[in-house]
Amino acid sequence: MKNERFPLIRRTLFLLLLISMRCLAEQAEAIVLLANGDEISGELISLENQKISLKPQEDPFPKTYDFREISSIEFPHSASPENPDLPSHQAVLDMTNGDLLRGSLSGLSDSEIRLSSPSRTELDVAMRNIVSLKIEKLSSVIYRGPNHFTEWTQGVEDVGSWTFSSGELRANSPGRIAQKLPALPESCTFRFDARWQGVLNLKIQFFTEDITSPSPQSGYEMYFQGSSVHLKKCASEQWLGHFSGAGIFQEIEEGRIEIKINAKTQKIALYLNEEILHLWEDPEWKQPRGSGLHLVTENSTPLHFRRIEVSEWDGILDPLPWKPEEDFQALLNEKENAAMPPSAKVSTAPPGSIILKNGDHLEGSIDKVENEEITLLSPLGKIEIPLSRFQEIALPKDGLETPKLYQNDARASFHNGSQIVFRLDGMQNGNLLGFSQNFGHAQFSIKEIKKLEMNLYGKK
Repeated sequence: MKNERFPLIRRTLFLLLLISMRCLAEQAEAIVLLANGDEISGELISLENQKISLKPQEDPFPKTYDFREISSIEFPHSASPENPDLPSHQAVLDMTNGDLLRGSLSGLSDSEIRLSSPSRTELDVAMRNIVSLKIEKLSSVIYRGPNHFTEWTQGVEDVGSWTFSSGELRANSPGRIAQKLPALPESCTFRFDARWQGVLNLKIQFFTEDITSPSPQSGYEMYFQGSSVHLKKCASEQWLGHFSGAGIFQEIEEGRIEIKINAKTQKIALYLNEEILHLWEDPEWKQPRGSGLHLVTENSTPLHFRRIEVSEWDGILDPLPWKPEEDFQALLNEKENAAMPPSAKVSTAPPGSIILKNGDHLEGSIDKVENEEITLLSPLGKIEIPLSRFQEIALPKDGLETPKLYQNDARASFHNGSQIVFRLDGMQNGNLLGFSQNFGHAQFSIKEIKKLEMNLYGKK
């Protein structure tokens, strides 16, 4: 009997160990910010029936919270999954509800687009909810955010001028906010979505060494002032140049602004909604440079910033916009039928066609997507085109729909830059379970998620 008992005990202990290991595997370290301002760190044990169960640090007893009591959940030790098979390009979907989906393009039909995440989660995204589909080269990302207010620095005199809410930095009075980024490469790009009212009045200072000073003595300052944009060195009163053709900033009140810097060629370019507006040169570019980034407002006009991204850049500039007044005589003399430069062409690509990086577009239907190539069924037959040549796939603009809102919706910010709102239904095997009319039922690895914003629409 003695010899029979010990194997039984060992088997029982082994089963208990497996069960405990499975429970630990489903848990995730989390920082929960409650609506009353309290912050609790611990292990996220379960998530179901619009409640979460959390085991706080140094407390043996789990605590349960209703979704309505929670402002946000952060996963401090999550990280983008390592995947050596990641492609060199990714699809970027802008959705009708403001979501941004990034992933590998793995399929496309008349009604859906299939995306794959780094952890190989696949989403079939409804075409009727997609505003645009663009192809971007994957580059080394230095910063994506904003993620929380504490990653930014304010001077004492600026406290209260900036706030953070719903994934946005917001300015409602004069003040500055700054962040010291990791070391920046020789060629890099700063880009962000901005929204303003009336006249855009904004200073962006970059490559600074001191983020605490209201007047940094290194780096550059780009000043948006109504229909003009000016550039100078922070320590100088002399401007490197002025761009007076920025009336577009008065015609629209939102857009994606991008500043591209190439230290090798000493050039700084300004883009709006992926179109180059102006190019400056600094023949006296000096090294070293800092990595500070500042946003400065000088009046009380509301400003909103989201989807801020700093990344490496290949240094290749688009041609500047065509200026017809410069070629007026040539057009009159012998070029009456001359074609405009590619940068002056206005795309009239019909829905379903492919817009290439050189401005050309191809018509046809997409047969398959694999190995970073799209096979297009065109009137000339099958054509295989590398994703590296793609700029955008033109989508229908009619019949767009906005997904339904749910009381237990959460906004997830992912390591790859995606921001997705979905109904939070539960947690299983290290994944969050959810639903959205954008893509149906789905599960997302907690390892891919940086932060969950809860209670998006207030208590109901």
